Amino acid sequence: MISYLEGTIAYSGEKHVILSTGPIGYRVYILPKLIPILSKSQEKVKLFIHSQLNVRDGSFDMYGFPEHQGLQLFNLLISVNGIGPKNAMNI
Repeated sequence: MISYLEGTIAYSGEKHVILSTGPIGYRVYILPKLIPILSKSQEKVKLFIHSQLNVRDGSFDMYGFPEHQGLQLFNLLISVNGIGPKNAMNI
């Protein structure tokens, strides 16, 4: 299980960034309001990660938070029946 990633932002999309950790870049979904802030940083960024295997879609998604408290809130939200990771990010 991946707990955190540290690297530089190589690319930013509408809802995700590509975090370059050396020779590997990871797509990490983050809160859209954080994308402009993190993208401007020339320094390394550390993101606490929630990773989830979506068997139905055959994808492995990672959701990142700059602070551990954000990850804890996210985990609390997805523990509620009917709230998945995408809805939790919108909340």
